[in-house]
Amino acid sequence: MSQHRSGLGLELSCVVDAPRARVFDLLTKPDELAKWWGPRGFTIPEVGVDLRVGGGYRFTMQPPEGEVFHLSGRFLEIEPSRLRYTFTWDEPHPDDRETVVMLELRAVGDTTEVSMSQGEFKTEERLLLHRDGWTDALAKLRELAATTDLPFVDEHRIRISAPRDHVWRVLRHYVDSSLGVARRSPVAWLLGTQPNAGFEVEREIPGEQLDMAGRHRFSHYRLVFELVDAADDETHLSARTYAEFPGLRGRVYRALVIGTRLHVLATNQILRSVRRAALG
Repeated sequence: MSQHRSGLGLELSCVVDAPRARVFDLLTKPDELAKWWGPRGFTIPEVGVDLRVGGGYRFTMQPPEGEVFHLSGRFLEIEPSRLRYTFTWDEPHPDDRETVVMLELRAVGDTTEVSMSQGEFKTEERLLLHRDGWTDALAKLRELAATTDLPFVDEHRIRISAPRDHVWRVLRHYVDSSLGVARRSPVAWLLGTQPNAGFEVEREIPGEQLDMAGRHRFSHYRLVFELVDAADDETHLSARTYAEFPGLRGRVYRALVIGTRLHVLATNQILRSVRRAALG
């Protein structure tokens, strides 16, 4: 991630590991926007997009603490390589004013360079606020592009009264211990899991994110843990699941595991176990 500043305007750029058409979808489709928009720890319960020049958009943003708030704007330019739109807080701070965001997409082989600019801001404080928000959001965009080759299934979260670095160490220990036990499980043999433990660590950002992936006869899947600072030296730990279930046997397996909520129970059990260990 690189950044540049000109006056009270903001410029950021990053490279996303996905083709330009895929990145354009991530920037414009409501269900995709809800997964990456905003700073870490925020959720986006509602997204409305009328993707045409002159059309509008509106996001509902839920911070980790406090009431929801909204931002909206209208599209000024829509091209495969460029988006330009206005940006307005619906519940503005006294120093807020309407700004213009431009996102430019440049294909670089199988990846895409994303360059964004926004301005002009009224004060340095508001510029820095948006810089931090966009820095988090673009990092989440890059992570999403790297993890959404499989369909999204669900997300579960838990709050832990411990600092993030401690929760990370506990999570990493829990994962390593669980994988060791799973390698000896007869269930893994019956399902034909690859690797034998059912999961392997595919990618990690120490203290922030842990991606695990695996496959068996009925499914290909990925589990992504994310850690975000919360108030009072606490941590939000989330678990996102992505999976596909090919063929008739896969659909039956999905009905047994997802349809009966066994997956929900298992995921929440993992989160609660990490919390107990972190507090123990």
